[in-house]
Amino acid sequence: HVGGGAINLVSKVQVLDAEMMKRKPNNTKEVLQKYRAAIASAARSGFLQDAALFHFLCADYCQTVDSLEHEHESHLHKAHEYYTSWGASEVARSLERRYPQVFRRRSGTRPSLGSRGHRSSTKYETTVDIARRHSSGVSDLDESAEFKT
Repeated sequence: HVGGGAINLVSKVQVLDAEMMKRKPNNTKEVLQKYRAAIASAARSGFLQDAALFHFLCADYCQTVDSLEHEHESHLHKAHEYYTSWGASEVARSLERRYPQVFRRRSGTRPSLGSRGHRSSTKYETTVDIARRHSSGVSDLDESAEFKT
């Protein structure tokens, strides 16, 4: 429970669906729809850290599809914004270091997302650990894993 209410798991189920679906060919549109739904649900529920992670995962997927380069960059910037708004500045900086070509292209300041979100008071040490692994090239997802649906 969070704040006396049940935790909203809808966005997590949606992102898991997207992660499993992306392993099958010819379903780019459906995968993007799942990611977008997960991002919207997380943001709407105030889970900025989840919205940031889901933007990053979507950006990672978009990078594998030639026609989605613009979306790749857009999702990286949004992940950066959400991490910054949540207070995970080290994670945001790790994105800048890992994708300097993307963050140099948009050198102007981007608007802040404002409030850190009512569900985002969770300590973000775990996210910082992920950022450190991420910046050293270690993936949290085993690309060779097979998922059964």
